Amino acid sequence: SERTLLADVLFDPRQNVQLRQGDSVIITREPRHFLALGAVGQSASITQLNRRFPFEDRQLSLADAVARAGGLQDDRANPEAVFLFRYERAETLRRMGLEPPAGAQVEVPTVYRADFTNPTTLFLTQRFPMRDNDLIFVSNSPFTDYQKFIAIILPFTQAGAQARAIGG
Repeated sequence: SERTLLADVLFDPRQNVQLRQGDSVIITREPRHFLALGAVGQSASITQLNRRFPFEDRQLSLADAVARAGGLQDDRANPEAVFLFRYERAETLRRMGLEPPAGAQVEVPTVYRADFTNPTTLFLTQRFPMRDNDLIFVSNSPFTDYQKFIAIILPFTQAGAQARAIGG
């Protein structure tokens, strides 16, 4: 029992195998999805509440996926800390020169990091293919936590200043 995308069979002649009498071919529609979490999307957009994005593109790239998720939020995102989480085959990691952990299964949880301030990385993300169930996480910039803190404290300091002015 083998599974493949019909688009892969059309584009890769090695996957276009000769069928024999008695073979069964089952064609189903199974939409692929990726998740985008963190500082992506337009903060005011109601459509960004759903962070699960379907895709049918044969070769959706990481750059395309980030754009489809609304891009990086200018006021929150840390462009140096864009992460892709996926299960990678142990043999693929070995081909990349990485040794999977001892006792690793066939698929190993793997995290890729992309620095979107580096032009070379931007070119690479245009060729890095997305897979079903990939998860993109864009970290908040360090300044975002400071902004959150100020947003909490500011009302209290303003109220205190007003009280001093009135009681003055």
